[in-house]
Amino acid sequence: MANPLYHYMARMILNQTKAEAAIEPQLAKLGIPYRFQWIPAKTKFIVDYAWLAPKVILEVDGKDHLELEKLLKDKARDATLVKLGWTVFRITNEEALSNPSRAFAKLVGQGFLSALGVT
Repeated sequence: MANPLYHYMARMILNQTKAEAAIEPQLAKLGIPYRFQWIPAKTKFIVDYAWLAPKVILEVDGKDHLELEKLLKDKARDATLVKLGWTVFRITNEEALSNPSRAFAKLVGQGFLSALGVT
């Protein structure tokens, strides 16, 4: 039986958020293939962006991720992904929309390029 998340994932791919669309050109400039709206193996999560070989994930979070319940879910989800060997980075919708270059610079400052293997 097909994973029920695939239908939801397909819908999300076709309906990229404005924040995801704002940051994506910065990510594409790297020239490193990535997956958008992808389900990492051994999980039931859909992540915003995933670079498979270096096992790096980028999540672009809306305001709802600041609510306690969602924040706790995100921490548990990140912990699961880290146990599976992934490195997880997060930026907010506001950061991506207001200044994508600055949002990307923030990721670089957090070690994003190193995690991707870019020197």
